[in-house]
Amino acid sequence: MDRAALDTGPIEPGSATTLQLGEDGTFLLLCHPHPFMLLEVTVVPGGPVQTHVHIFDGPTLAEYRFEPRNVTVGPGALVEYPNHGALEHTATQADGHAH
Repeated sequence: MDRAALDTGPIEPGSATTLQLGEDGTFLLLCHPHPFMLLEVTVVPGGPVQTHVHIFDGPTLAEYRFEPRNVTVGPGALVEYPNHGALEHTATQADGHAH
């Protein structure tokens, strides 16, 4: 899986996008414009086939987050990323490979 395989691209405020996850492993994702926002996604056989990771921001940096910050899904799962914030965000694989 290459770096681009786990990259939502820009997610505008009030919109959402979905990624489909393939291979087993643990992936660290970050928000490209706000790299202190971190998300860990673990792909395991038998995991859920769909989930949501909500994106928030606010007047203070402490309010910028993925929620939940850790998710477990199965291979081929769909992960939807709704952006509830006022700014553009991404969910981008941090290191380009599974651990």
